[in-house]
Amino acid sequence: MKLKSLAKGLLVTAALALAFVAAPAPSVRAEAGQGTYTVEKNDYLRKIAKKVYGDEELWKLIYDANSGVVKSNYIIYKGQVLAIPAVNGNAAPAAAPAPAAPVTTPAPAETPAPEASATAAPAPEASVAAPVPQAPAAEQGFTLDYNQLASWVYGGFAGMSTTGEAVIMAMDEESDYGIIIFADDDDMTAASFVGPVTYSGEYMTITDETNGLSLTCSVTEIGDGTIALDMGDLGTATINVQTREVVLDLIKTAIEGYTHVA
Repeated sequence: MKLKSLAKGLLVTAALALAFVAAPAPSVRAEAGQGTYTVEKNDYLRKIAKKVYGDEELWKLIYDANSGVVKSNYIIYKGQVLAIPAVNGNAAPAAAPAPAAPVTTPAPAETPAPEASATAAPAPEASVAAPVPQAPAAEQGFTLDYNQLASWVYGGFAGMSTTGEAVIMAMDEESDYGIIIFADDDDMTAASFVGPVTYSGEYMTITDETNGLSLTCSVTEIGDGTIALDMGDLGTATINVQTREVVLDLIKTAIEGYTHVA
């Protein structure tokens, strides 16, 4: 049960860190020109967007502007300098001014006005374009229930696998129930295991309650809240302990931004 005690200890450390964080610095807002932002501890893209724009939903602007240095929208590091695009460039264009009314010159008084035609020409019928059929939106093969997950997640870890996938792992308070998500930026798909967690020596197994599939991996403590996962054919991953707030935000982004395939 040493491994389970390790997981619980790291999650408790994350919870205590959240309780003693210093008051946040004043929000920094993007002005007319592009600026920069230096990533702080426990930052993530939604949180940064809230600081610089006042709207966390604008996190995609920051990710797009830094796609060359941020492999995944999940993972950024303390001290990393991110470009912050100007919000003015994304404003809706101003409406074009209405054309001025034409100025007419009155006809001379001695010139009689032409008589109106007794039979007015019929107005041409308005042309109505045929509707263009729209392709139906692609359906997700599997959808996670964020509210259900949020009801038991206590804390977790996040990092990258050697194959370039973002890895998110979260546990309940007793580390007996958990979720692990693999998010692939190449095709914007995600796979997950959600269910009871068992431990045997250095190995941890999560068994998905929906499909019965299991993921077994060895866990090695690297230090400073970082652990390494060896998942066999799935490769390895290095993940860092995160607070409940951060890990829930990552899970929410994974659910909303990726198509879940399992």
